[in-house]
Amino acid sequence: MEDVGASEKSHISDIVKALNSGVDFYTQARDKVNDPALATLFEFTANKRRQIIERFQPYIEAEKGAPEEGNSFVLETRKLYTNILALVVPDSEYAYIQQLYEVEENTLKAIIAALDEEPAVDCRAVLVNAYDEVGECQDKLRAQIKTRK
Repeated sequence: MEDVGASEKSHISDIVKALNSGVDFYTQARDKVNDPALATLFEFTANKRRQIIERFQPYIEAEKGAPEEGNSFVLETRKLYTNILALVVPDSEYAYIQQLYEVEENTLKAIIAALDEEPAVDCRAVLVNAYDEVGECQDKLRAQIKTRK
């Protein structure tokens, strides 16, 4: 593993925090929806995020000496907002889909910011792979949004 610059480390740490929050958010959403296909999608996405986290952890551990266990304040706030929103809107499942779509959008933006820092080759490969996988998950959410409109 090549040495990762301080700016890259910060971006990777932020990405992992967002991924951690996303795992929690998807798991919670999975437990709150009635549609089995949607619950399966949320579980798939939570698992995909766990896999991505594992690939980023060596970079975090190289910097901090320990894995990143933190969460993103912004995503934790979004999760709280969504829980409240789901109580007052007619289609709570749609509310979860929309908010999780935005989570994926923000995660993609964070990955792009890390890529813009021109990371080391091995780190870049992990980032590009993560971008593709998060994009795949976002595409699945987009399809759900289109079918529910």
